[in-house]
Amino acid sequence: MRAGNEAPQERIKSRPMSEKDIEDWRERWLEVARWRRRIEQALAGPQLSFTQWLVLDATMLLVRAVGDAVSQSQVAQFLELDPMTLSHAMTALSKRGLVSRGPALSGMSWRIFVTEQGSELLCSLSKPMAAASSVSCNGGRSAPARLAEIRAQLEKIELKLEDEALRGTLRGARRR
Repeated sequence: MRAGNEAPQERIKSRPMSEKDIEDWRERWLEVARWRRRIEQALAGPQLSFTQWLVLDATMLLVRAVGDAVSQSQVAQFLELDPMTLSHAMTALSKRGLVSRGPALSGMSWRIFVTEQGSELLCSLSKPMAAASSVSCNGGRSAPARLAEIRAQLEKIELKLEDEALRGTLRGARRR
């Protein structure tokens, strides 16, 4: 075993991509880029960046799923954004009164919820966003099914955060 008792990673074997596979992925990427441009046009009126909208919308989804404020770390992991990007977006949303942040009991993260103003903005954007996307807003899944998926994702995120906190505590104890 290597230092730190890490198990060696197995090599991931994959088949070479064909020209057709590459073309399919390129087309998907271009489709997403076109969608993002349409979304950014819809966001020009309320002067939200794409990232700010993404963070606000995800925060609303997570708060609805758990029925309480969520941590900034949960939002970052849910969106797979780095903490700095999320922090910048959340700060901008907070300054505009779209989210409210307060320290968590642990003191190690922010507890966040979407304000009434933020909720109203998201509601006002639902039609332009759906039009820009030209698809149903929840990927064809019912709202309860989507919320169940989000809750399951959050449980995984919480376990990961607890594990990381425990490892950090153990590392701190070893140093003493």
